[in-house]
Amino acid sequence: LRREARMYGRFPRHIQQEYCGFQLIRPIKHPVPTGPVVPKFYGYYVPTNEKGEAVDNSYREVEENKDYTVKGPSPILLMEECGEPINPSTFSLDDRSECYSLVLRLHRAGFIQNSFYTRNILMQRGPLTVPPSERSHRTPSFRIIDFGRGDIYDN
Repeated sequence: LRREARMYGRFPRHIQQEYCGFQLIRPIKHPVPTGPVVPKFYGYYVPTNEKGEAVDNSYREVEENKDYTVKGPSPILLMEECGEPINPSTFSLDDRSECYSLVLRLHRAGFIQNSFYTRNILMQRGPLTVPPSERSHRTPSFRIIDFGRGDIYDN
C-alpha cells in the first residue's frame, strides 16, 4: 500500500484532473475525451502508536495471496470513488478508444501500471458534473487503478 501511495503521490496533477473537451491522442485516429486518467489521491494515512510514531512497518513482510491476520488498525489510501470494474464485452468503439487513450496518456506522462487487467479499469456513470441521480451509462467516466506494481519510466 505504501508503494502504491508513492506512485499516486508522483502523478502529475494533469492526469488526475477533470478537463472539458477532446484530444487527438496518436495512434488513435479520432478525438477522445480528456477526462482524468487516475483517481484523485487525497493521501496515505497510517496508524500511530502512543508516541505518535507511524506503525505500518509490520505490513512489509506480508506475502501476496497469503492469509494474514491484521493486528490493530491498518494504513489506508484515501482516493476518489471511481465506480466498478469495466466489462469490455458491452463496450462501444468510443468506450474502447477512451480506455486505450488512458493507457497512452499514462505512458506519455512517464508511468507504467504493470498489472493491466480489466479489473484495474473502473467505470462510473457520468457526467460527474451533475448529481448522481442524473448520471447515465451513456456518458461514462473511466479511471486506471492499482499502482502497487506501478513504475516510473523514461519515455
